[in-house]
Amino acid sequence: MEWGLDEKREIPRVLSLVGLDADEKKSVSSFSLGMKRRLDIATALLGDTDLLIFDEPANGLDPLGIESIWTLIGRLNREQGKTMLISSHDLDELASVATSCLFIHDGELLKKESMDVIRDEASSLKEYYRCLMKAVSL
Repeated sequence: MEWGLDEKREIPRVLSLVGLDADEKKSVSSFSLGMKRRLDIATALLGDTDLLIFDEPANGLDPLGIESIWTLIGRLNREQGKTMLISSHDLDELASVATSCLFIHDGELLKKESMDVIRDEASSLKEYYRCLMKAVSL
């Protein structure tokens, strides 16, 4: 047992959650970039934490890999009750999983808003962001 974790149960649990259970015995050096991103998420899930922090979780992935990562993040939120703090420039994908957004510019918190309000006020998260940044620039 390391870090207070039961490795025989914990590692298979998190690998299963991210869809890497069939690859458990493979060398990480043989993993694709998408598999490595899922392994990053599995590592974050060790210990069954309630809050996960991601910085550009789909960066560098192909379109299928991007879809897989965002689907996984959404599923972890819905099925496991995980709270995610996600930094991303991909606003369209972020809007598909976000329930609220924090907008930060030059290190300052500009606004916190629920996705319900954002959807009521703009046709997309990207449009909402553009309007917010125009207001800030004035």
